[in-house]
Amino acid sequence: MRNLPGTSDLRLALFEPDIPQNTGALLRLAACFGVAVDLIDADNGAHLWAEKYDRDAAATSLFALQDDLTDHIVATVADNNGVLVWSMAAGLRDRPAGFRVLSGDDAVTLPLIALGADGIVSVVSNETPDLMANLTESALRGDWEIARELHYRLLPLMEANFLESNPGPVKAALTAMGLLEEHVRLPLVPVQEQTRARVRAVLGALGLLPGAAHVAA
Repeated sequence: MRNLPGTSDLRLALFEPDIPQNTGALLRLAACFGVAVDLIDADNGAHLWAEKYDRDAAATSLFALQDDLTDHIVATVADNNGVLVWSMAAGLRDRPAGFRVLSGDDAVTLPLIALGADGIVSVVSNETPDLMANLTESALRGDWEIARELHYRLLPLMEANFLESNPGPVKAALTAMGLLEEHVRLPLVPVQEQTRARVRAVLGALGLLPGAAHVAA
């Protein structure tokens, strides 16, 4: 277990049958290793990030698995603390001619397009495709005032979508909107009620709940 003092707690634990594991797990099946990792805020216990990794058991030793996942986890946690935009900016600056770059994070789409990115692989567009499309298209046209207004309007939903492991909050949101039934597969679990309430509040403010007037795009 590796602690990040004062800010967070990164926990990884071996899976043991019949013992609850809510911080992480390493499970070996016949053909692969399954590793689940959680990042927990040490101050308040809030769930900040989680990811699941699958690796070929026949081709991977535990030591090789550790080295491989350490790089992935460190890179991801660093991205959540601002390294993503820096690294993307460097990639945009140095990309070959004709090479298109898409943002993978709704919340940094606007600054990345300002630096030359070409679009977004979006999460929030599951809930409000019109607003996110308008944000992206406005930025690509250079209509920064419109893009900035839409960015700040959607930012609470972008943040709510990652209150817990993706796609849990998004599925909770789409369920609240009457678009699907909320089902997730292990190691994912349904979101906590406090997360569900926050997601509903954000959707309500955007007019995305059934019976509400949708906020104009």
